Amino acid sequence: MKIQLPKKYSQNDPSWKNKTQGTKGTIGAYGCLITDVSMMLCLYGHDETPATLNDKLKSNGGYANGNLFVWGAINNMYKDVAYGGQVQTFDPLTKSQMDFIKGKIDKGYPVILQIDTIPSTSQLDEHWILAIDYEGDDFMVQDPWDGATKRITSWGVKPQDLIYAYAYYTGKPISISKPTMTIEADLYEKLVNGATVRKEVAEYLNIVNPDQASRDQLVNVIGGIKSEATTLRNQIGILNGDLANKAEQVNRLKDQLLNSESLRTSLSKELNDTISKITSITKVYENQVSVLNGKLEEMGKSHTSTISKLETLKTEYQTLKKQSIEGLTAGQVFQLWLQKIFT
Repeated sequence: MKIQLPKKYSQNDPSWKNKTQGTKGTIGAYGCLITDVSMMLCLYGHDETPATLNDKLKSNGGYANGNLFVWGAINNMYKDVAYGGQVQTFDPLTKSQMDFIKGKIDKGYPVILQIDTIPSTSQLDEHWILAIDYEGDDFMVQDPWDGATKRITSWGVKPQDLIYAYAYYTGKPISISKPTMTIEADLYEKLVNGATVRKEVAEYLNIVNPDQASRDQLVNVIGGIKSEATTLRNQIGILNGDLANKAEQVNRLKDQLLNSESLRTSLSKELNDTISKITSITKVYENQVSVLNGKLEEMGKSHTSTISKLETLKTEYQTLKKQSIEGLTAGQVFQLWLQKIFT
């Protein structure tokens, strides 16, 4: 690691996360930037925490509009620390800008990066992290949210697109000496085993540089995982409640469907019975109509026969009438006609 930070802080440390930042909000909610600055100040020989720095900023004009960090206030508070300036851009970082950040890290100056933690949304979800090393274009950063060292690419976006601003302070980094001591073999073995287990846990948790993972890092990362697990359990509980409600709705709809099916079956049976009755009645009516048609046909034939006879009688009557003219009396004509009718 190019820059070894003597102190690594989380803004959500219980010691200060609920303290008011400036005059509004809390360090836990808004203190990512002052947590970065406090870690940087420790590197430059000033033993600060987010809480102590917050108090000093309050007393030295370090906040504007309640809790907005005033960059120049650090110059007034620490004469050996100088503000190097800030670059803001909504365009992807150029190669020269990336090289500029790397150059400051090479000189031992941590670079404070502003990133968008939810790149998929149109608004800037602002978060400030501290860059302390790099591999190619991938920066190693100290994340003040959980106090963990991680790769900037862990946010799933190229650094050039993720970074919206960067700033730095110059100072004289302190040298971090590594004390030596003589220990017994048994204790040494325990320490080695403990370090091995800690490294394996750090690797499992995807902590950058697991060999250097501290207990606080592990606790913070595990705490974050526990917090996420609690959130997931709560979400699962909500989902289970929703599923129970959905299941109740499905059962209610199932009952309604069964009732509807029963009613449909009943109505279908009644309809079939009615159709059967209508079919039976229709057959009776058809038989009656057929009989009536037969009678009508017979009556038609009888009517035709009667008409024919009447025509014949009419003709014969006319003949007899002519005969009456030839000498027969009307009574004689009538008698002859009756004889024809009944013979």
